[in-house]
Amino acid sequence: LFKNAPDVFFMPAHEVPLYTGRARVVTTVHDVVFAEVPRSYPFASRVRQTLAVRHAIKRAAKLLCVSEATKVALGSIFGVPAERCAVTYNAPDLRTTVSTDGSTLDRFGLLPQKYFVFVSRLEAKKDPATLVRAFAKLHREHSDTKLVLVGSPGFGIEEIERAIAESGCAGDVIRPGYLSDAERDALIGSAAALCFPSLGEGFGLPALEALALGVPVILSDLPVFHEVAGELGRHAPVGQVDAWARLMESVLEDEAWRINVGVAGPTQASKFSWDKTAEITLATLREVYAR
Repeated sequence: LFKNAPDVFFMPAHEVPLYTGRARVVTTVHDVVFAEVPRSYPFASRVRQTLAVRHAIKRAAKLLCVSEATKVALGSIFGVPAERCAVTYNAPDLRTTVSTDGSTLDRFGLLPQKYFVFVSRLEAKKDPATLVRAFAKLHREHSDTKLVLVGSPGFGIEEIERAIAESGCAGDVIRPGYLSDAERDALIGSAAALCFPSLGEGFGLPALEALALGVPVILSDLPVFHEVAGELGRHAPVGQVDAWARLMESVLEDEAWRINVGVAGPTQASKFSWDKTAEITLATLREVYAR
C-alpha cells in the first residue's frame, strides 16, 4: 500500500490497515454487536473493535454489510448514511444430504431427532447458557433428549460451564469441541432442531446451514434472524429460559413443522448465494474505481 497503492483496496473484514495510501477503500462490516451488547465482549476487545470500525468508516469509500440488520446498526449507532452501504449476504454451502452411516451420532451416543444442536463459539455473545437452562427444564419431561454444544470455548465460558454444572442433567449435555464440516453437518442434519440463542448477530450462518439441510431452527427474536430464516424460523425472546424451553418442546411434538422445514428449508437457504455476493462486491468495486 505504501510503495504501490492499488486504485481500490478491498478488505473483507472491518479492521482496515492504518495506512492505505492513495487507495480507495472498500471493506466488509460483519457486525457491531460489541456496541449493541457491550457485556458480551471483554473491555479490551470492545475498545479495539470500536476504534477499528470508526477507522473503517472514516477511510472507506463504501461499506459492505452482511445483512440489512448490520446496515441499520451502522446507521443508528455510528451515523453511517445508508447510501454508503451495500448488503452482501453470507451464504451456506448448499449441501442437501449428509452422511447416513451414523458413525458421528454413534460416537456421541445420539439418536436422530432426540437431541438439539448448537453450533458456534461457546461465548457470552451466543448465550448458550440460556439454552442449557432451557434444556434442563425440557429434560424433566423428556429425559431421553440431549443437547449438543459444538464449538470452542470463548469469552464467558465460565457462566456456560456453571449453567451445565447446575442443570441437573450435565451428563446429557455433550460438548464435542470443534468439529470437521462433515461431522458438524451430520450432527445438524439429524437434530430435532438447531438452536441459536444469540444476544446479537450480524448474520447467523449456522441457522441457514440448518435450513439448507431441512432442519428446524429456534432462534433469538432478533431482526437479522427474521431476515435470514424468513417465515421458517421460530423465535424466542433473548434470554427468556421458559420461552426457549416451550419452543424446544414444541419441535419434538410438531411433526408438521419438521415436514414443512424439510421441504421449504433448502428453498429458503438457496435465496442466499456466494455468486450474488460476488456480483454485488464486484459492482461495488467498479463503482468506487470509477469515482
